Amino acid sequence: MRYELRNFWFQVRTSLAVGQDQDDACALTEDEKSTTIVSFFTKDFVMLDLRLVLIALISLVSAPQVTAQSAFDDFMAAEETAAPQRAEQSETLRNFSEILNGDDRARSLDALKFLLYRDEPEYHNFATEFGVFSTDPAMREMALQALFDRRRQHRFVLDIKDIEGRAVSGITDFYGGVTNAETQQAYVTITTTPYDSDADCWKQAERGFCAFILTGDAVSLRDWTYVTGNLELNDEGAMVGTMSYRNGPPIPARLQIVYD
Repeated sequence: MRYELRNFWFQVRTSLAVGQDQDDACALTEDEKSTTIVSFFTKDFVMLDLRLVLIALISLVSAPQVTAQSAFDDFMAAEETAAPQRAEQSETLRNFSEILNGDDRARSLDALKFLLYRDEPEYHNFATEFGVFSTDPAMREMALQALFDRRRQHRFVLDIKDIEGRAVSGITDFYGGVTNAETQQAYVTITTTPYDSDADCWKQAERGFCAFILTGDAVSLRDWTYVTGNLELNDEGAMVGTMSYRNGPPIPARLQIVYD
C-alpha cells in the first residue's frame, strides 16, 4: 500500500511539472492543475481501493484455513512428541507394578513410598490407588499418610436423612457447610496444614486443632471443636464412618479418597 501511495504522488508531481518545464505560455493554469489532481485522485484511488478490497477478501478466506491447518500441525507435532513419553511412562509403571506385587515386601513398601512422594501426578496417583486398594494394612496406611501430606482440601459428605435440628446445622454452621434438601446430604469442607510431628496429626488450618489423627487405615476426629467421629477406609476408595455434634445422634459421613 505504501508503494501505491508513493507511486500515485509521483505521477501527480510529474504531471504538474510538465507545464513548469515549458515557457510561461505553455504552463498549466491553476484550473488545469486542479483538474489534473482530481483526475488522478479519481482514477488511482478507485484502483487502489479495489486492490485493497481484493487483498482483504483473500486474507479473510485464507486466514482461517491457514490457522486451522497450523493448529492441526501443532497438535500432530505435540502428539508425536508425547507418544514416546507416554510409552516410557507406561513401561515404568509396569516395572513398578512388578515390584509392588512381588514377594519382597520390604522392597514393595520402598517402591510404594518412592512413588507416593513423586511430584508427577501420574506416579503418585497410581501409587495412591495401589495402596488404598491393597490388602496390605501397611500399604493402606502409607497411601493415606501420603495423601494427607499432599492434599489440603477435604470434603465430607453427610447423609442427613431422618436427622434434623442442631445435629446437622450445628456442624454446617460452625464449619461453613451447606445442606441439600433434594439429596438429603450436607457438605463440609476443611483445609489442613502439613503434618505436625509434635502433635502427630494434620491440623485444621483456621482453628489449629487436629483434623486427622491417623491410626492404621482409620482416622479419628476426636479433636474437632463440637464434633467427634471416626472414619475407616473401605474397599471403594473412601473413608466412611460417623460424625456427631455435641454428642448428638451419629450422622453417616464419607470422605472420598480416590476419585474415578
